[in-house]
Amino acid sequence: MALSLIGGNMRYARRLTLLFAVSSIALSCAAGSPSDSARPRGSSRNVITQEELAELPQQLSALDAVRRLRSTWLRTRGMAGMGSAQSVMIYVDNVRAGGVDFLESRPLDGIVEMRYFNGTDATTKWGTGVGAGVIEVITRR
Repeated sequence: MALSLIGGNMRYARRLTLLFAVSSIALSCAAGSPSDSARPRGSSRNVITQEELAELPQQLSALDAVRRLRSTWLRTRGMAGMGSAQSVMIYVDNVRAGGVDFLESRPLDGIVEMRYFNGTDATTKWGTGVGAGVIEVITRR
């Protein structure tokens, strides 16, 4: 009898441990990253809206805005060949404008939205040479 009681308690302890582990994982995933909580409700991690841009000092460049609001867009990803890393490309109104340095000279005035496309989505939309991703700047034309 004592042996069956010990076996039952061990099964209960294992189940309780498993339940605790699953709960901990679920709660940590639900909490999100710190940048998620700083982002306005309803905004996407792949879009910077005109409303978000309007809240920034207008003397900032588009690069400063990206650094403040979605700095992960600027991370260098992948390899271009011959061991060199690729960098994110910039498109303005669907026309290739250059690398990230282009955003440094671009004022916020006139920008309606900026969107980030990962390497796979960028390659599907714009073709080869954008494997590190694209930041698309949409302006008032």
